[in-house]
Amino acid sequence: GQYENARARLDGSGIRLVEISTDDAWVRDTGPTFVTNDQGDVRGVDWGFNAWGGFDGGLYWPWHRDDQVASKILEIERCDRYRTEGFVLEGGSIHVDGEGTLITTEECLLNRNRNPHLSREEIEAVLRDHLAIDTVIWLPDGLFND
Repeated sequence: GQYENARARLDGSGIRLVEISTDDAWVRDTGPTFVTNDQGDVRGVDWGFNAWGGFDGGLYWPWHRDDQVASKILEIERCDRYRTEGFVLEGGSIHVDGEGTLITTEECLLNRNRNPHLSREEIEAVLRDHLAIDTVIWLPDGLFND
């Protein structure tokens, strides 16, 4: 299978290969967002994942294994974890420059099928709390068909 093929190709490379069960998604969107503090300590943010919309326009069901990918990676890496209960975000929907600025889209984070219970200001507060950012730049839309 794929795992055995990858293992054979990476043998002796120093790269550790792990197998994690998923439903469908890319690790870019389901994996943790790693953050560091001023002392260099690394932690992972485990965002909620609902297959790009859950039962309101999401791409597939079930997605429960995809929602567990970040926590499994953090467990394997023995990395402290911040879970954002009730907050949905795909890792590919944000870009952070490491200097306090985050770029995202209204199309994604303000979509009713991600965090309908939160206002723009409340979403920004969650992002500030978990990513230590100062500025959020909102673009209206993302890439076509992404």
